[in-house]
Amino acid sequence: MKISQADKVYKVESKLRAKILDRLMEEEDALSFMEDVLQKEKIKIPSRVEFFSSYGKSILLGKIIYDETCLMFRFNVWGLYKTVILHEIAHVIAGLEDGHGNLFCYIFSELIKTYIPEAYPYLLALYEKNKIKWN
Repeated sequence: MKISQADKVYKVESKLRAKILDRLMEEEDALSFMEDVLQKEKIKIPSRVEFFSSYGKSILLGKIIYDETCLMFRFNVWGLYKTVILHEIAHVIAGLEDGHGNLFCYIFSELIKTYIPEAYPYLLALYEKNKIKWN
């Protein structure tokens, strides 16, 4: 059974989070980090950011909804990680049509290199090990 690139990306990011322990403890910390990245990357500040709590069967950590008029982020309060925030921002930059394709993975790696530089070599090693296409 062939594993999709998206499944590989989720696996890699899970291992990355476990290795670098980038959890943000408070919603305010997540908002501050996200706004800092968006400002530096010259992306409009979202019109709405929602935090939700899902302790049941949901594995959703973050989601982005956007078009020309609205940018909205949703983050699970038990999943406030810098890597999750950077993942969602990479979708904004790459465009949702790329999904978890090469462009998305490249942009995510560049965001990691810029905002969590100590994690960058580990991410590249995980990309290589999991045969993720990113450049």
